[in-house]
Amino acid sequence: MFNKIEDQPDYIFRKLHPAQPSEAAPPLLHYSDRADEIYSEHVKEPKSFELGMAFAKDLIISGRSVARDRRAPLLLGPLMPEYVDSFASKNLIGQEHGIKGKNPRYVPGLSALVSHFNIGVYGHWLMESVPKLLLLAMHAGELPPFRIILHESAPQFASEWIRLILPDAHIELYDSSTEYVLCEQVVIPSCLAIKGYFFHPITNDLIDRLVKMHFVKSDPRFLYLTRESQSGYREMSNRQEIENAACASGLELVSPEVLSIPDQINLFANAKLIVSEFGSISHNSIFSPPHTHVFCLNWINMVQSRIAQLRRQTVGYQLPRSGLAVKYEPDITEKRFYQIDKERFKMNLDCLLESAG
Repeated sequence: MFNKIEDQPDYIFRKLHPAQPSEAAPPLLHYSDRADEIYSEHVKEPKSFELGMAFAKDLIISGRSVARDRRAPLLLGPLMPEYVDSFASKNLIGQEHGIKGKNPRYVPGLSALVSHFNIGVYGHWLMESVPKLLLLAMHAGELPPFRIILHESAPQFASEWIRLILPDAHIELYDSSTEYVLCEQVVIPSCLAIKGYFFHPITNDLIDRLVKMHFVKSDPRFLYLTRESQSGYREMSNRQEIENAACASGLELVSPEVLSIPDQINLFANAKLIVSEFGSISHNSIFSPPHTHVFCLNWINMVQSRIAQLRRQTVGYQLPRSGLAVKYEPDITEKRFYQIDKERFKMNLDCLLESAG
């Protein structure tokens, strides 16, 4: 039996920003693949929701940033992406979230939770935790001093992002294999993208503030993004061929993950055209200005279209040669390989370069 966080004693939700409707998504690029799922997700009617911060006393943080009481993980509702509750209620978040046989670490005062079990995937951290940090930073002056609770197994980029956005906040790292954190009081900001991954419009202002802090104007960048490490469940088998074609057309081959976070922000803030495989790497376009053209190879879900909707960018997709999207499916355990048709890719590049100017 799982309890909702709002059923906890002394739970308070402080409303900060009212529900606002988003604008409809810009049309897909005219040469984009428009499979039924792609098109129907792209044109879905935006959802409206309010933002705030939840406060609760005597919460436990265990495992990979799991909020719980002494009996079980808590269902967090709109404070986290919808799938977090789904995985928790089905016991799919791993056994390490338990507290039996572990040592408690008591932390007084106010602690903030912005992470969850899936922030090891950079795109999820970028879309789901970074906006929370920005919301916290926006309202930090209204809060007493607070620390950020983070499990030690979290990737290094999580701590780097926290220090960039909240340089004065202490990061409380705990070893999820041997201990759990008992917090006197916890604040959890709302998730800024819910109900089908629609972003609250204030996310635009938060991103713009961040970009302004790190922006150094350069000539417009026409980027082809490459990955240093490949996905665990999918891989473009003719990657080198496609990268060569992109470079031959004048695109700049860049691996964002080797850059510092401020340099990544600045890179995308100057981008006029972004071409890449669909995934965490393409989601960096959230730092790019309106009217940037984003073209993704393959399609996994609606997230890139939601970013385009938020940032007023134009997005398009080229599906693999098979015509079928290669996306995450829990029941398929082996890695899947796909090819992008080079000649069609080159034609799409010509159209992209002409329209991007």
